[in-house]
Amino acid sequence: MPALWAEAAGLVNLEASASGLPVIASRIGGLPEYVEDGRTGFLFLPGDQRELTRCVQVLNEDPALRQKMSADARAWAVEKFSADSGVHECLNLYRE
Repeated sequence: MPALWAEAAGLVNLEASASGLPVIASRIGGLPEYVEDGRTGFLFLPGDQRELTRCVQVLNEDPALRQKMSADARAWAVEKFSADSGVHECLNLYRE
């Protein structure tokens, strides 16, 4: 998600994580809230094509890291955005 302007979140980031894909996104707007830099993907400064290229190369050249980030991205998405976690979060709001 190489956004140049502040994105709220970008559903594509959540879909990628839920599919077990590491996310590479600009460090802008709400995007950093959906990527744990170095764990579920990478964040880079908006417009920095060299850093974006480096992030892609790191994942391309390191299958073990790619596999770990993929698993972590999936686990993070399930933990934060699954139906079960959403129901509990909603109920807690009502209880407060």
